[in-house]
Amino acid sequence: MELNTDYHNKFCMCCGKRSVEIWDNIQKQKWADNKREWMGHTQYQDRDYFYDKNTVKHCEGCGVELNAEDIHSQYEFMGMFGMSRASQNIVLGYKCSNCGYEEKF
Repeated sequence: MELNTDYHNKFCMCCGKRSVEIWDNIQKQKWADNKREWMGHTQYQDRDYFYDKNTVKHCEGCGVELNAEDIHSQYEFMGMFGMSRASQNIVLGYKCSNCGYEEKF
């Protein structure tokens, strides 16, 4: 199976490697429990794409490591924890200061 053409020119957001390089390494792995894994990337059977570590550290357009100013986020109220308010920082997207690539989630 070939990698979905939408991902051919992209980079992984968790590690910055080219998606085609990751795909090639995943294809060399053996199937176990209907999936193949390589360095935190997973391809499930009958899928033409892979899942990453679900982190935003690198630009999908050029692969460089993003800095804090590139990433857009906001705190979301999660409820009360005793007498304190609990919140979580949610990533909304990023705009790469290196290449200008923008991604919104």
